Amino acid sequence: MFLLKGERILKKICPFIFQLLVVLCLSTAVIIFAVFFTLKFSPLYKFDINYLNIEESSTLNKSQLMNNYTTIIYFLDNPSVPTLKLPDLMMSAEAELHFREVRDILITLKYILYCCIFISAILLIYLYKERRFKFYKYTSLSLTIIPLLLAIPFLINFDKSFVIFHKLFFKNGYWEFDPVLDPVINTLPQEFFFHCALLILIVMLLFSGVFAMIYKKSNK
Repeated sequence: MFLLKGERILKKICPFIFQLLVVLCLSTAVIIFAVFFTLKFSPLYKFDINYLNIEESSTLNKSQLMNNYTTIIYFLDNPSVPTLKLPDLMMSAEAELHFREVRDILITLKYILYCCIFISAILLIYLYKERRFKFYKYTSLSLTIIPLLLAIPFLINFDKSFVIFHKLFFKNGYWEFDPVLDPVINTLPQEFFFHCALLILIVMLLFSGVFAMIYKKSNK
């Protein structure tokens, strides 16, 4: 009797735990995907070159700006690249170290992304066999609530949020570039990072809508 009760309890608890784990993994995967999508979405920077008048503040033309920007993105996305050398701008050792630290964070995020996808794939097979699809609903909710919560401090005071973010993720002050020593900071104004943050939140909300539609279709 005791074993039978135990099996019944496990049958009830396991699907709930698995769905909760899938929600966590899918939500995390989407957030990380949104970060990498934004990182590689060069049209945003092309738009901001004109919108933020970056040519005037940096003294570089549009072609040079894009060339330097793609060089940075390539370095951040490729651990095999030994050093970051910008074609038109000098860079201090501290600035290059900061970009290395950013790359290290991105590498960690990639591993987390792969783990989340792997775990989700395994659990999805089980949940589909059990005809349990509520995880789509809760993933959609999490990907709606998280962007809305993050948007509040961004919209109230992005400058302060920007500083807090860097203090949380970086143990040194190398992210505070001196425009004289590291003119690259003039090519990457803070407003550009604000637009990046908005794009990340928008991508998350789009995925939220996709999961909501999948949930509605799966219940029919």
